[in-house]
Parts: sequence; structure tokens; C-alpha cells
Amino acid sequence: MKSGTKQLLLISLLSCKVGSHAAEISTGLEAGYNNGPALFFSGTAARFSRDLDLSARLGMGFTWLNPGNAADARRLFINDATDGSPEKGGGAFNIRFDLLYPLRVPGVTESYFYTGPRFSHFSGQFKYVGGNEEFNVTSSNWGFGLGMQILAPVSSKTAVVFDAGSDYFPPAALSGHDTSYAPDGDHVNARKNYTYKDADNAIRQPKYGLRLMIGLVTRLH
Repeated sequence: MKSGTKQLLLISLLSCKVGSHAAEISTGLEAGYNNGPALFFSGTAARFSRDLDLSARLGMGFTWLNPGNAADARRLFINDATDGSPEKGGGAFNIRFDLLYPLRVPGVTESYFYTGPRFSHFSGQFKYVGGNEEFNVTSSNWGFGLGMQILAPVSSKTAVVFDAGSDYFPPAALSGHDTSYAPDGDHVNARKNYTYKDADNAIRQPKYGLRLMIGLVTRLH
């Protein structure tokens, strides 16, 4: 047998072997509540292992949040001025990875328990109209979450997904203007005798909370 023919045969056999265990890829779009109004996009690989009945999901999303107390934020990160009308807004961008374990729930076609790490970047914007002051307070942190997902098929490739869970993020440093408050007390340009607890009470960065989402999942192949 010629070498070229052998290589072609080998490639064909490998393709068949991989194809017979190929993961099922699907994408999802969900909306709901995650400590605030949230949108979430994900991609899932189901049955990617021949030995374990697991699925892996990677996703990203954004949550709109109330960033905290504007008056306290000003005192902690800038000064004690009280002029101007406060305006505020904020949110958290997050990346999530989950391993999904199939469950057998009576009356439910497809359901999963999931758990995995999360990364969150929070940014709160504070503006004092008429006071000539505007700044952001930010934090970034790794966390952990778990939950349950139920899929209700509406066609051969599409299903409605119901997702309920919770996430936890340990304390993270809060930075704004030229000031930073750290959980270990290693602050930068802290004002007066304010502590990390004061900053954490004033700013509503992600910590822990409930996640309730609904959306659509579409199987690609």
C-alpha cells in the first residue's frame, strides 16, 4: 500500500473515531435576575468525554447594579463636599465556567446540577451634577457558584431553559479616584480613619446572591 494511501486511511479512521464521540455543541441566551437585571450568553459542550456523562459550559454576561450610596462613596474616595445632585449607575461583567451533571427528576425531560468558578469585574459610576466631580469605583474577583438547570424542548434543536442558582465572591479590594481599600488593611490613600468595612458597606460590589434566569438553548450539531 502506498504511503499516501496509508495516510489517507489513517486520517479517515481517526475522523470516524473522533466523530463517534464528538461533543454536542449548543449555544444559549438567557435573561433574568442575578443580583440585578442580567443578560447571559453561553456555549455548552455535552458528552465531551466517553467515560463521564458530563457537559461543560462557558459563558459571559452583564448585570446592571445599584453601585451603592453616593454620599458615602464621595466621603470615602474623594472629600466631604455635599454640593451637586448625585447620579449613579453600575454593573458587573462576569465570566462563568460550569461542569453540568445530569439529574433524573420525575416528569422533567432534561435537568442538570452545575457548579464551577466565576470571575466578576464590577464598576460603579458616581457623578455629582453641579459639584464638578465624577469618578468610578471598581473591583475584580474570582468566586464560586452552583445551581440547577431545566430544559424544556420546543423542537428537535431548541429548548427553553430555566436556571436557578447562587454565586459567592469573597471580599475584594475597592478602588476609586486615587484611593483603594483592601480587605487585609493594605489601603492606598485611605481618607481619615475609614476602613475596608466602611467602603464595603458603601459600595455594592458582587458578594453573594440569587440567580434566576430564563432563555433559549439551540443545539448546533
